Amino acid sequence: MDILCDVFMWFLYSTLMASAVALVVLAVQKLFQSRLTARIQHVLWLIVLLRLIVPDFPNSPVSMFHVLQSVTDIKKAASVIFPFDDASSPKEFTQNSQEKKIPTKNDTTTAEKNHLLSTAVPLDDVPKSEPLTAERYSLGWQIIATVWLAGALTIVAYLLQFMWKLNRRASTFTLVDDPHILSVLDDCRKKFGIKKPIPVYTGAIWKSPHIFGLIRPRIYVPKAICLELSRSHLTHIFAHELAHLKRRDHIWNALGSFVLALHWINPLVWMCIKRMKTDRELACDAYALEVLGEAEAVPYGMTILECVAFFSAKPAHPHLLSFFGSNSQNELKRRITMIKSFKKGSYKLSALAVICVACLGATALTNAATPATVSSPAESKATGKSRPLFDTAYPSYNNLEKAVKVADFTFKAPDVLPDGYKFVSALLSPKNPGDKTLTKATLHFVKYEGKTAEGRDILAASFSLSAENGATGLEATYQAIEQAAKNPGENQKPASNLDIKKATLHMKGTEVLKVTVNKDGFEDRYYIWQDNGVQYQIEEHLGTVGSNPLTEQNVSSLVSSMKIPDQKMNERYKAGDMFITPIYDAEDFQNVTEPLGFTPKLPLQLLGKFKAVEAYVTKKTNFSYTENGQDFEKKTIGIQYNSMDKQTKGIKGFSLYQIKDSSIFAEIKKNRSVDFSRIDGEKFAVKVNGLTLGGKEVFKTVKYKGDGPLSRPQDPDYESYFWAENDVIFKVTFTENEPGQNEIVTALIQEKPVDFKNWDRR
Repeated sequence: MDILCDVFMWFLYSTLMASAVALVVLAVQKLFQSRLTARIQHVLWLIVLLRLIVPDFPNSPVSMFHVLQSVTDIKKAASVIFPFDDASSPKEFTQNSQEKKIPTKNDTTTAEKNHLLSTAVPLDDVPKSEPLTAERYSLGWQIIATVWLAGALTIVAYLLQFMWKLNRRASTFTLVDDPHILSVLDDCRKKFGIKKPIPVYTGAIWKSPHIFGLIRPRIYVPKAICLELSRSHLTHIFAHELAHLKRRDHIWNALGSFVLALHWINPLVWMCIKRMKTDRELACDAYALEVLGEAEAVPYGMTILECVAFFSAKPAHPHLLSFFGSNSQNELKRRITMIKSFKKGSYKLSALAVICVACLGATALTNAATPATVSSPAESKATGKSRPLFDTAYPSYNNLEKAVKVADFTFKAPDVLPDGYKFVSALLSPKNPGDKTLTKATLHFVKYEGKTAEGRDILAASFSLSAENGATGLEATYQAIEQAAKNPGENQKPASNLDIKKATLHMKGTEVLKVTVNKDGFEDRYYIWQDNGVQYQIEEHLGTVGSNPLTEQNVSSLVSSMKIPDQKMNERYKAGDMFITPIYDAEDFQNVTEPLGFTPKLPLQLLGKFKAVEAYVTKKTNFSYTENGQDFEKKTIGIQYNSMDKQTKGIKGFSLYQIKDSSIFAEIKKNRSVDFSRIDGEKFAVKVNGLTLGGKEVFKTVKYKGDGPLSRPQDPDYESYFWAENDVIFKVTFTENEPGQNEIVTALIQEKPVDFKNWDRR
């Protein structure tokens, strides 16, 4: 049933978009009726037909849907047509995955020990129970989708039955071999440039000539026409049917019938198909007269009138391309008026007409480049400014705005927070390891109470709020929480006293599932609900029971204040500097230049052997020893490189650091040593030796360990190179004493700072 509802939602989106295009076409035809030729009016309907058939279109800045944003927002448009309450809106659920996080390293250890980004990533796969059957759409949507499908299948069955009957009756038709009739047809074929013979059949079933057969087109002519009409009449009839054939109208007619079956629930589509069929007959008449000549216009019109009067007792079948067309007086009047005023050359498309149709097609057959509410993740990534630099499955940001841009779905965030809480970070993640699509966003909030003697904030409480797109539902989420509590990971002991409870709460019109897990006196709380296809979850890990949890009133306020982030919320949801701030894309990298105070180097590849795999902004303590708090806060950019060939012996990787602090190099040169920070915050000195590389004075350390005398014997040895370019100091650190270090440092010296104007050429 979920699959059916998914298809129906696509149909609803498609039919609403096409309806907007159809209204524009109707407006254009009304405004410029006297200036539009019959052929152009029919071509405009083909644009609507394509909009109804093709499932998706590319984005474009010239799309008409920039103006018609209310049509492009399927959820808003659907809620107007099918007004269900929140509990009946289409929903997508998710199965919760319990994630263990690597804590952020806020100490003052050296860069050699913590150059890897300290971001939150899941370490274990949570044991999951077999997901229960959970529908992602409400009963109301399921009923509507079922009715739509039943109607579509009924119409398709009717069309197939009609085609089957037509083929059966066609077997009873008589192949025309009258030389007089065939000579008229041959003359017409030559005028239309049709080389392949077209068979003509006759019978007494239908009383209007028409063309039938998609693969092997054939012409049907009633017996009465064969017996009673003159050569001139036959010429007009055959010209009309061959015009249909040359214009491929029999194919467009079949597509129109298919579209009508699919979009039967939309009354505007019925009107469009009817108007398209009428305009198709006018365009066909114009083409026939273009071939026959302007002098035949009046006789051609008289043939139509005589045939309609003679055979009006039984109209043509609505699914056939017939010479008589509709017997509607208004439509017949339009045809005769067009034929009477026909001028040679009017069927041809002028350059201006082609340009106008192309412009309308470009605006109607494309989608808006950006949604009205939030920036599209795909479009943000497609621009040169935010081009991804590294393969990162779990990006973490200290501001909500960037997380919204990068996430591959639209999610809401709370506009109101409980007293004392503030935003600290947003973590994005895929549904499954290895996936590229970021379908989950987890926002972290904390509350501080007072400070330590050293001035550090004291954490009083925290909670996370996650939004996940496309999963398995509330009950499956509960099952996953229960399984994780009963079967902890390998490094955790099973609880000796476990109590799991769940309850359904109603918070201002929203149904929320509350799950409480008490493990040996430590309590975890979960609040889970759905909204417009996204599942949300508030998660608290309280430690001992009663340790400052959110109240249900707090949760109710959070749930009721959820909304798509706007500019005001983005301004409020910005955290302070993190000890390590990751850089994921070109936009991140460009934004760090101001706090750094210079434009850094960032070769994505070096010497064809090494590839940049991560970058981040950190504190000076990850570069060298800091004298005081102000010195500690100086910004440093770090970039980690790994070998592109894992099988080759030699250097497997290295780190590049850059900082604006000319005093560092002056001290190294003066003292012939460099000071680093130990784990206890004290400094230790490492001797350096001078050399020249790439025309620069470079200092290389002797081997040292990250914590100097406090290091363990098994800790790795490091070697670092230092050089200065104006007031920017560079450091390259290796953990392997292998040949090639000098070559790498020389290549880095020769690199230029990033040129953002030519960023796309990198």
